Amino acid sequence: MSAQTNADREAAEYEGHAQRTPAFNSSTLTVDPIPDRGWIAASTWWLFRALAPAFIPGPVHQRGPQIFNDPKLPVGYTFERWSFEDWGLVTILPPQRKNSPDNVGADLDPIRSMIYFHGGAFNYPVNAGHWKLCARFAAELGAEVTLVPTPLAPDNTADEVVPTLVRVYGEFLRRARGKEILFVGDSSGGNLALVVALAAAQAGLPVPHQLILISPWLDLSCTNPVIQSAQKVDPILSARRLRQKAANWVQGNNPLPSDELTIKLKDPYFSPIYASLAPFVAGQTRLTVVSGTFDVLHPDIELFVEKAERAGVNLHYIEGKGQVHVFPLYARVLPEGKLALEKVVEAVKSHSGRRWTAHSSPSARSNSETL
Repeated sequence: MSAQTNADREAAEYEGHAQRTPAFNSSTLTVDPIPDRGWIAASTWWLFRALAPAFIPGPVHQRGPQIFNDPKLPVGYTFERWSFEDWGLVTILPPQRKNSPDNVGADLDPIRSMIYFHGGAFNYPVNAGHWKLCARFAAELGAEVTLVPTPLAPDNTADEVVPTLVRVYGEFLRRARGKEILFVGDSSGGNLALVVALAAAQAGLPVPHQLILISPWLDLSCTNPVIQSAQKVDPILSARRLRQKAANWVQGNNPLPSDELTIKLKDPYFSPIYASLAPFVAGQTRLTVVSGTFDVLHPDIELFVEKAERAGVNLHYIEGKGQVHVFPLYARVLPEGKLALEKVVEAVKSHSGRRWTAHSSPSARSNSETL
């Protein structure tokens, strides 16, 4: 049998696997599928195959945090700048309310504070899509949304960046003044949302109330054998290139021997699929995870959801059949992406406040709720 025939067979087998709905069975987990609409998913596949390279920004080589220009936001939005250590952060505020009781514009009183960790394989800077998504969350969740200027690889490494992010989170908590705390991240930003939350717990800080993970990169080693089959249907990502970017993140400009690099990439500090999720169970953190089945990261996301279910984590899993990596970020052109974001907003609102008084009392967790 030819290599091409083998590849076609593996792709067909993976596509069949990806179309199934996972058979989870837990009172702490909700599975929320988004159906594949056939020709639309196929058209989307070829569209991204052709156009994705044109939208990938170039890497930025600099030590220290990114420097954000003023974000281009829709009319009615405002933002604030604040600094911590040598980091300059930007917080987007909810837009003005058009129908306030006194019939004049009035700022919404934010009830949530969100940190957004943007994707880009740890090597690429924030882009316009990230700002737009943050603005949407600010409006629909009544949240003040802070986008962190994460330093980029290879000139900065995880060993340097994560401890600083934990300190930034400590300052963020002080500024949040009792609001509901959310971490949100897409792709490598989803990795950071988990890594920073778990590192914060180790440092004695409270875990966030909710985490939203959009196509999170959970295993930097990319060694799950199912990824090779998923690769056949992913029009955007390359597992080989992802591993190269991960190497930049954990080793910087000082290459490690291959075996040593693999061991480091699988360290729970860098790859949260291997980490204990006990802090989220004890802290009653709600996780909302979104994944498209035509994504090389999807096999690891499935494993993570299964692990979280076994651990007793409160989790809402939104799966897009035949959808690509971070498909919710393309909500303006993808109906499935728009639907996924609507489901995310609904999931966050449905859970808000349920454990607010238990934030510093993990023992108060209730197992009686079925999500």
